Amino acid sequence: MRPWRSLYARIATVYLVLLLLLAVITVWVTLREFDRFNLELEQRVNIPLAENLAMILEPPIAASGVDSERTREVAAHITAINPALELFVLDGGGRVRAAFAHEGCGAGARVPLAPIRDFLAGEAMLPLMGTMPCTGASTIFTAAPIALANGGRGYLYVALHGRPYRSAAEMLEESYIARSLAVSGLVALLLAVTIGLVWFAWLTRRLRGLTATVEAFSAGDYTRRIARPGGDEVGVLGRAFNEMAGTIEAQVNALRRSDELRRDLVVSISHDFRTPLTSLRGFAERLAAEGDALPAADRAQYLRGMIKSCEQLARLAGQLSMLSQLDPHHGALRTEPFSAAELVHDIVLKFQPQAQALGVQFSLAPVPELPAAVADIGLIERAVSNLVDNALHNTPPGGEVVLTLGERGGRIMVRVRDTGYGIEPDELALVTQRFYRTRRSRSRSGGGTGLGLAIAGEIADMHGVRLDLTSDPGRGTVVAFELPTDAS
Repeated sequence: MRPWRSLYARIATVYLVLLLLLAVITVWVTLREFDRFNLELEQRVNIPLAENLAMILEPPIAASGVDSERTREVAAHITAINPALELFVLDGGGRVRAAFAHEGCGAGARVPLAPIRDFLAGEAMLPLMGTMPCTGASTIFTAAPIALANGGRGYLYVALHGRPYRSAAEMLEESYIARSLAVSGLVALLLAVTIGLVWFAWLTRRLRGLTATVEAFSAGDYTRRIARPGGDEVGVLGRAFNEMAGTIEAQVNALRRSDELRRDLVVSISHDFRTPLTSLRGFAERLAAEGDALPAADRAQYLRGMIKSCEQLARLAGQLSMLSQLDPHHGALRTEPFSAAELVHDIVLKFQPQAQALGVQFSLAPVPELPAAVADIGLIERAVSNLVDNALHNTPPGGEVVLTLGERGGRIMVRVRDTGYGIEPDELALVTQRFYRTRRSRSRSGGGTGLGLAIAGEIADMHGVRLDLTSDPGRGTVVAFELPTDAS
């Protein structure tokens, strides 16, 4: 990101512009009010000046007139002492009868009397501005009534100076206080700029850290998090990002695991379908090649092999179909009360022919009186059938498989025990994974698909219970799970 487009740069720019604008306004207002203060102070100090000068000018005016030589000499003496004064004698209507500032300057001009009357009334707020007869510009003044010749009354109008407002440069040149204020203001401005920029950098450092974390996360580092988010708005944003990042990371990991499972699924299905198909093709090719010349005993053996291969394919297809139905998004459980005793009796009857064919003794332990189970009867039937089928195929001829129902803690306990090959301790945690087959199962033909216990485990998870496995290698395995009841 370009530095000048960052949030810090924009905030700093706006702050500097506003600070500069505020400084200019402050300087302008300060200098203007400082000048007005000087005007007020000068006018207030000179309030009695016009009255004193009127007392000096009244005798020559009364003796020889307003514009006489004697009056001008007295006025010239006064302005010689204070050259900043400009004296004007006004008649009662405000017309200039005599101007002692410059020869002929303002003679005959009319000066507004309202400011003069307010000044003499003493109620106006200073500085009170009057009008320069010569130029018409505004100026501070002092005034006093004065007696004119022939008994008339007028005003002595004293302009204190002709420039009521000075420029800032002039004030800085002429006033030590103005220079001090300017230097102090400049130092304060620089200090405010420095503190403001440092403060904004400190405020935005967490945003910069958040930005760096988000950019690293978007680049693929899904482990990045905001450390110590804090309790303000940036902290709330940081915690929200952490929660979102955790969710995304979990979803990414789930996608990765799903992809791995998909690859494993393709490999396992290809292998599990290939084995019986290869056997089936071999038997078929042998029958086709030898035809009627094949002895009846061999023909019967090949046909039994073909039937067994077809059964393996049908069993695998059924288990794959069940896996698709166990997809979490496939649908909700259809729970209903049912008799667990009737269910297991039907399962025993269904598997008796298979048990006899395998030479395994399959029985149902005596069933006590039990409450009604509350579950998805179709899925439970599939789970128990898978456990029984898995036990029968992993028990050698002459072995035993026992299906037991009992009650524990208000729940029905379903248990399948066999005297088969057993499971090694290091494989107990793996046998409920899809397509996982034990080392013993992989070492013998027809050792199963690795889906039986996985399907039973997922069905148990869907009902909120756990599949418990205990095994003693060479002596057998016990698999059990609980069923909720209407009493629990």
